[in-house]
Amino acid sequence: MAGLDASTAPASDRAGASWRDGTIALVLATAATTLLLATGPDFGMVWDEGYTVRRERLLDDWFRLVATPLQRGGGWAAFEKSRLDHNWPFSREEPDGHPPFYALLGLAGWRASRRWLPPLEAYRLGPMVLTGLTVGVLYLHLARRRGRLAGFLGAAFFLLMPRVFAHAHYAHYDMPMTCLWLIAQCAFVASLQSRWWAVACGVALGLSAGTKFTGLFAAAPPIAWVTCYELLPFVIRRGAKARGNDRAGWPGLKALAIGLPIAALTLYAIQPAWWQAPVSGLHRFLVSNLTRAKTQPVPTLYLGKVYEFALPWHNTLVLTAVTTPLVILALGTIGLAVCMTRRREDRWALIWPLSWATLMIVRALPNAPGHDGIRLFLPSVASLAVLAGLGACWLAERFPRPWATVVALLLPAAAAGECLVGMARTYPYTDSYYNAAIGGLPGAERLGFELTYYWETTGPEFLDWVRAQARRGPVELCFTMDAVNHKLLREWGDIPPAVKILDLNVLDRDAVTPTRPDYVLQRRESLYYPRHWWLERHGHPRFVIRREGVDLLRVFPSEEFVESVRQTAHEPVPHYLYSRR
Repeated sequence: MAGLDASTAPASDRAGASWRDGTIALVLATAATTLLLATGPDFGMVWDEGYTVRRERLLDDWFRLVATPLQRGGGWAAFEKSRLDHNWPFSREEPDGHPPFYALLGLAGWRASRRWLPPLEAYRLGPMVLTGLTVGVLYLHLARRRGRLAGFLGAAFFLLMPRVFAHAHYAHYDMPMTCLWLIAQCAFVASLQSRWWAVACGVALGLSAGTKFTGLFAAAPPIAWVTCYELLPFVIRRGAKARGNDRAGWPGLKALAIGLPIAALTLYAIQPAWWQAPVSGLHRFLVSNLTRAKTQPVPTLYLGKVYEFALPWHNTLVLTAVTTPLVILALGTIGLAVCMTRRREDRWALIWPLSWATLMIVRALPNAPGHDGIRLFLPSVASLAVLAGLGACWLAERFPRPWATVVALLLPAAAAGECLVGMARTYPYTDSYYNAAIGGLPGAERLGFELTYYWETTGPEFLDWVRAQARRGPVELCFTMDAVNHKLLREWGDIPPAVKILDLNVLDRDAVTPTRPDYVLQRRESLYYPRHWWLERHGHPRFVIRREGVDLLRVFPSEEFVESVRQTAHEPVPHYLYSRR
């Protein structure tokens, strides 16, 4: 791997990417965004999107007030505490613990596209564009330092991993935070040659932290890099005995000295609710996110056992191993090893093992939430795609010509082929993808992993069935999820007015319901009540959504639902569900 650091960077690299690389990056970014927009209508509305849309509407109302100073409550009056408390439900106690940038991004996309895109796709546009931008940035970052093959592969692997591809479609926080995390690492590496990039790094770090609590850890890889290459060598040489020009050669530390204050300013700038209480606002945000085990624990099925909150320390390694396409996993492991063994020659590349390791470690801690598969450590999985691009490039260089060309073609083809086959087998529920090492979804079911968790199965396939039923007569459905999404889907015309919907806020507090709805069961076993297990064993669903021979969603007739309630009326509810009743 060709080394590049602040002292050896060629003038052409310091001057910036060539116009050809810039053109390629633009084409890749546009193609990625177009692909996401084209496939977006196939992906159902996930659990968090209803809350996202509701918050974005509150923000939209607030910006309208700010823009109309003559209206009552408008202008500067919109910055009063009571108004901010109402219209900025962010960075506070759960369920409003996330910072606001994801909502600002989604609102900007909706504003720009609401006249030509359906409502849900319009709210998703902002995150999709950011994902496309990240594809282009990754290409430029790798192409300038490792060549166009590495750039193309790293960018392509990032987008094509099935679970990452699913998250790239949703109007929520995990994918935007992941994109900003990756952009921050790229900007930090660039700042080793130009301090102007330290400004971009600081903004990306601030927006990452301003999207989700775990985005605060995006600063950890640059800090670790500076520690490894600049601070520790200085300490080892015992400070004053070090060469006099050592401090002058600390580009990473100088970049952090510029970037971290900018990150803090950015984090505060996007949160008007913090302006009047900068210390208590930050304190409330941190306390809220560090006490999730007490305030909002989410149980998780992992290797056949339901855990109330955190998972065993090995969960990040295991989940990465079973949800990442095998070729990318192998290439990523090679890239990880190469970056570590060549850390002296290719100092810049160490940022990617550090980026991968950060949330792999954080999510393995005993006080970290363990729900929702890889969603909570998505930046680590995305960093593995970059490492896979580097690993594939290194492998191609091990062979003499013309074999190097053959390997350079075969490896990407094999990786892309595995990704596309995996997506085809689970599409559009690619967030339920499991690789061939455990036998796909059937293997995941046998080993006791969550089959699905985000309610994306109530998308077009399910809604087509609902509309077909509604044409035959009245329809009544009961869901084990909140009604926010259902209200929006009804408002947008996806659910006919004749369809009556009950939700868990009614059912899970009443042992018996006076109505007789058909029961919609998402197969997330960690949230099963006794009646769900009865339906699993004795029920005969009238509609299923199935991939790879495994049911992800089942709709049971009302008679069986009523019987399940009667049969399990005296069975104890699992202790880990008491907080959810």
